[in-house]
Amino acid sequence: MDYRILCSRLKYGTLICLLIFVFFSCSEKEKSNVSNTYYVELVNFRDSIKDHIANNIFGKVSFFKNNQLQIVSVNYINDDYPDMHYYKSIEDTEAKQPGSKKVRIELKGNYTADSTLYSIQRFKYENDSWVKISDMGFIKATAETWKSAFAEPTKNNELPIKQLGSQVINNLVLSTY
Repeated sequence: MDYRILCSRLKYGTLICLLIFVFFSCSEKEKSNVSNTYYVELVNFRDSIKDHIANNIFGKVSFFKNNQLQIVSVNYINDDYPDMHYYKSIEDTEAKQPGSKKVRIELKGNYTADSTLYSIQRFKYENDSWVKISDMGFIKATAETWKSAFAEPTKNNELPIKQLGSQVINNLVLSTY
């Protein structure tokens, strides 16, 4: 009889320890803080391209692994890499803390292969306002860029959403390093 009680207590004790371990190992997936979190603001984007970029940058983390830039969802991060950057929407409630960093991307032009431009500006939150710390100016997404790295422009000469989004996201992430 004492043996049965001891076995049942051991089973419950093991189960409780396992649950505690699982809870603590799953609860700290995101190791972001003010110094490595970037809040992204998208300005003058059509809804389709804005949604595409938002879906591919918010809730993501970037890092270099084997000298290649990796951009993955925070949910799939298992390892710690040096200099990991986290990306969130500017509408996030934590955005306006002293020392927070913002990346503002503004799209200009009519989405055609020869006149689509975007700018990437970086800001830091100090003294209750966003202070500009860098400005890359306007970058032209030309048809030659698309031919060499991505698909051809569409029939009405507009740049495909996925390809324009990929270029904007890659340059956004690289601007944070």
